[in-house]
Amino acid sequence: MDAQCSIPGCGELIGSANGWAHLNLLSPAGGREGTVCSRHAYCLASLLNGEDVVVPAQDAVTAGYVPYGIETVCRSKILVVDDDVAIAEALSDLLQDEGYEVVRAGNGEEALATLHRDSAIRLIILDLMMPGMDGASFRCAQKEDPALAVIPVIIISAMNRAADAAALLGPAAVLTKPINVPTLLDRVGMLC
Repeated sequence: MDAQCSIPGCGELIGSANGWAHLNLLSPAGGREGTVCSRHAYCLASLLNGEDVVVPAQDAVTAGYVPYGIETVCRSKILVVDDDVAIAEALSDLLQDEGYEVVRAGNGEEALATLHRDSAIRLIILDLMMPGMDGASFRCAQKEDPALAVIPVIIISAMNRAADAAALLGPAAVLTKPINVPTLLDRVGMLC
């Protein structure tokens, strides 16, 4: 099923494979239903977490417009490793909005290839459950390569008891899905 983002001014067509959220919003003024794209789902989640969010129109972003008060700072490069495209895109958008450069990989093999190609990567955000080389196997291979072993890793996983299983892999941090955005940004800020 395809949907269209119902945020006024967006209207982005969203294929069901690209990830979208159906929302029932309740306010003192009444209820509202809507379907939102991943970019706006992140913004709504941030607002619900008590954050102030400014989202410029997509055409303003592509034209290079930055709203007053929003500073763009080129920060470290981060590798996001997750086979779930919607989650990888949401994490990438979030981190790019914070000024980080982001590259993505869908599994451990792609992540290793990316790391060998790009020495500028300073942090890895890693999902554990992926097809092919999973997060645990990737982490073992990463730790065996002296050039890659120094790159800190934040593990994210929907697995129950992820913290217990992930602690054996020696990450810098472990976060469970659904991800708490302020906590993620705090950990990323400390490691980059």
